[in-house]
Amino acid sequence: MGIRSDWPLLVVMVVPLTLAAYGRRLAQSAPTTAQSSSADRQDDGSERILQRADSWRSGDPLPQELRRFRHYGADIPTTLDSDSLIAQVKNPALLAALVVDSGTDPECREDALSRGLEVDGPKQFFDLLRTQLSAAAAKDIQPWINEVRQRMSRPHVVVDALSIEDRDMPRQQALTVIKRVTSDLRTGVPWSKVYERYSEEFNYPPKPDGSQRTKIGLLGHLVIFPDPLLGKGYMANITPRNSKYEVVQWQGPPPPRRLWSLDYFDSAHLPALLKANVGDVLSLRSKLYREYVLYQVQEVYEGDAEKRQR
Repeated sequence: MGIRSDWPLLVVMVVPLTLAAYGRRLAQSAPTTAQSSSADRQDDGSERILQRADSWRSGDPLPQELRRFRHYGADIPTTLDSDSLIAQVKNPALLAALVVDSGTDPECREDALSRGLEVDGPKQFFDLLRTQLSAAAAKDIQPWINEVRQRMSRPHVVVDALSIEDRDMPRQQALTVIKRVTSDLRTGVPWSKVYERYSEEFNYPPKPDGSQRTKIGLLGHLVIFPDPLLGKGYMANITPRNSKYEVVQWQGPPPPRRLWSLDYFDSAHLPALLKANVGDVLSLRSKLYREYVLYQVQEVYEGDAEKRQR
C-alpha cells in the first residue's frame, strides 16, 4: 500500500465508497479514523488480535477474526475490518495457513496471499506455500488452490516507488530531483531515508489547519505481476458539482481484489520492471497519471514459464 502524499486531509474524508474499496493508499494518506492510536486499538480489540496473530505458531487455532470477512459499512476502513487486520499481520506462517484453509472466507484468503507477498516477498512466501498446497486437498477450494499455483508460476517484481506529478513540479526540476534521488539510492542510502529527505525538502507551506502537502508522492512498497485485468482501469481526480474539493474515483470495471494495491500502478511500466534486476533504479514517465515515477527494485521472482504455458 502506498501514500499519495500530496492529498489534503479533506479529500480523504469525502472519498466515495468505490474508492475506499479499491484504494488502500487513501487509508494511509493522513490521520483519520482508520488510523487510530494504540490506545484506541486496545479499546476496540484490534491490538489484542494482532498480538495473537504475530505469536501464532503452526498447530494453533487460526484466529477467527482473520478467517471471517468483515466490513462495517463505512467508506473509511475501520481497525476491525478483516482486511485492515490482515494488512497489519507480520507472521508469514499464519498468512500461509490462511491462504490454504478451506474454512477461511475467500476474501480473507485473497488478502492473506497479498499480505504474505508484501511481508515475506514472493520467493520466500511461495516457498512456504509450496509445503502446504499438497495438503490442501479440500475439493471446495480446489479452484482457489489452482489459482494460487498459477500465481506462483508468474514472474513478480517487488519495488519501492515514489512519484512527482506534473502539477507539482516543472519537468526540468522534476528530472533534476529524480537524478539526485537516483544517485542517493545507488550509493546505498536506504529508501526510507531518501524518501523522508526529499519529501521534507519539497514540502508545500503548512495550511492554516496544520495539514501539509509534499511534492514527492509515495506510491509505496508494491508487489507487481502480470495479470489479464491489470491496466483495465485507472484512478482519476474529480471535482464534484457544487464542491471545491477534489475526490479520487476509480474509472473502469471494478478490479479484482488481488489488484487493489496496484490501483495507481501504470501497467505500461510492467515490461521494463520485469526485465530489471535487484537494486536497479528506474525512472519512468507515466502518461496516464502525468507524472514521473521512480522505482527501486527490491526483489525479482522469475516464476515458472513451463507451468504458465500449461
